[in-house]
Amino acid sequence: MESILFLGFTLNAWIVIVTVLLVFILMLCTKLPADFVFLGAMTVLMVTGTLPVNEVLAGFSSSSVVLVGALFVVIAGLVHTGTMQWIVKYALGTPKSLKMAILQLMVPVAVLSSFLSNTTVVAIFIKVVKIWSKKLNIAPSKLLIPLSYASGMGGICTLIGTPPNLLISGFYTEQTGIQLSIFTPTLVGLFCLAVGILSMIAMQKMVPVRKSPEDALEETNDYTVELLVPFSRMHRENGEGSRTGRSGRRTPD
Repeated sequence: MESILFLGFTLNAWIVIVTVLLVFILMLCTKLPADFVFLGAMTVLMVTGTLPVNEVLAGFSSSSVVLVGALFVVIAGLVHTGTMQWIVKYALGTPKSLKMAILQLMVPVAVLSSFLSNTTVVAIFIKVVKIWSKKLNIAPSKLLIPLSYASGMGGICTLIGTPPNLLISGFYTEQTGIQLSIFTPTLVGLFCLAVGILSMIAMQKMVPVRKSPEDALEETNDYTVELLVPFSRMHRENGEGSRTGRSGRRTPD
């Protein structure tokens, strides 16, 4: 296949290009799970001989991948033991303004995202933020968007905060033989986090105000219908007959 050229690319190169395009199309236009799509692309590259089998399967034995899997076990333990719920309960207070609410939300979320999975932290805080925003009389979108940004920026502060950091660390170790520390990206990450928090506070008025479907259903006046059922003459006669029959019935002594 390496000897076949078309428009300056070999057949293997065209297989890779088409596979990558199909992955993007399937991710954008279908509801297929991401793991199915990427495993299918990996299978295509392996079956066609574009990549050797040992290179295709090398990622499953990577120390970075194993560490990410172990972190999910730790996170599950924290959730089921109530540790995360305790942190969430005491991390948020009762701020007096939207600026303070954004600050009090983004800082603990960023700290947790530095050591836990971003997806897990966001999933835990979503319901809490909705209840919290209702208590503060603030639109949920004003706090949910800072929540998402804080989890992403907090994840880059440590080596284990986000899977890409672990993968880059693994590649760096293979090429140089130097093992990166868990706090190697902390300074850069803290700078990005500070800029992100200040930006969210400065641009708070640009964050759209959107109501969730649950909030819309709370206004029951818009969905209340009054129904008047007419009482026909036949129904009145039947009703009177039944009442007469009941009243004319004699009870035994």
